Amino acid sequence: MFLYIFLVFGFSSLFYFVGAMCFLRWALNTVKFLVVCMSLTILLYASCIVYTLTTSPPCSDEKALQAIDKLCSDALRGRVFGNLCGPLCETLDIRYSSCTSQGGEKDVFYVSWNNITTTSLVMKRTRFLDIVGNDPYSSGTEQDLETRLLMKIESLVNRHLHIKKYFKTLHDVLRLFWTMEKNVPRGSRKSDVFRNLHGLALQKEFVLSIIYHNDDIFPKLHGSCGSFYFVELMPFTLHDVGISWSARVAVALKLLDLTHQLNYSFYGKLHVCDIKEDNFGVSYHNNSVKVHILDADSVVLNDNLVIEMETRHCVNDAGCAEGNCRGVCNTNIGRCQRQLINTNLQVICQQIFSDSDANHHHGLLRHPPFVIRKGLGEILQECISIQNVDETDDKTALQEMEIIHKIRDLLLNTV
Repeated sequence: MFLYIFLVFGFSSLFYFVGAMCFLRWALNTVKFLVVCMSLTILLYASCIVYTLTTSPPCSDEKALQAIDKLCSDALRGRVFGNLCGPLCETLDIRYSSCTSQGGEKDVFYVSWNNITTTSLVMKRTRFLDIVGNDPYSSGTEQDLETRLLMKIESLVNRHLHIKKYFKTLHDVLRLFWTMEKNVPRGSRKSDVFRNLHGLALQKEFVLSIIYHNDDIFPKLHGSCGSFYFVELMPFTLHDVGISWSARVAVALKLLDLTHQLNYSFYGKLHVCDIKEDNFGVSYHNNSVKVHILDADSVVLNDNLVIEMETRHCVNDAGCAEGNCRGVCNTNIGRCQRQLINTNLQVICQQIFSDSDANHHHGLLRHPPFVIRKGLGEILQECISIQNVDETDDKTALQEMEIIHKIRDLLLNTV
């Protein structure tokens, strides 16, 4: 009897123990499953947020026309100014055509200007400019507001260009910002004028287009109205260049000229940190071809870039990259070095001239004539291999000049 009770009690305990273990295993698996589901939900939610923040919202003609109507309402009330406010809002010589959602943080509208001949323009404004309407020009004496403006303009222009430009009077600013110089009516409120100038100065592309308007590296700036500015619409990009070898050679030669210009023609060396086919416009004037940088916001002065690089923390070289502009990570201290390891020419050879994922037609210099095929391939590979750029050493500059001459000579021998 005792043995029977012992066996029953033992089997019962074993049964409950096994059941408890099964329940614990089920509970543990359930918790794991819930944790995985929660993690996936959080990841999906975060992805949606990132997608929303990084994807350009779709443009609509209705919203574009509303923005232009508000701009013109302010212009007709004498609250915003610019040389193109009249053609846009009074004579209606500038007419809206369409908009695009490819402007990133900008409102980008396509318009046509019937001024003797019809000119196609791009009308742009950075969206964050609405904040300029609040402050810092809502209170203070006229002299205080002008002093405040001059300090802001100096700071913004010098930040965009890394040069020392000084503005002693409002006239100095208006003389630089020629799109407004002769278009501020007498009696206009200074606070409105100051907001207008500040709004334009905030926009790097506008400032670069003003400073370098004679150098032809950007589409021609035609003027402004309020915080909107108007530049020439490029009829083509590198993506549209014809299939003939001679047409592609003409554009390639202009790109070589542009790389030399970026190195030596400005206040300092300029880097284009978003080099791809669609960021270069192509125009034809009097049987000659011109190449322009479409994304001026991606153009950075070398001194600005290396100073900014030096402030970055990193674990590898990828943390020291700004688009196509690549720096070097000092892994011992986890900071980027004050150095770039590539150049405009190197990236153009790799991303534009040669076959790469960045272009759609297997490279601008694809299928060269047999007579230069081997030599061109070798010099392009040498160009792509440019590394370890030392800004204090002329070796890289001399190497680049030699490569440019070699590519130019090879191309000119085939057309």
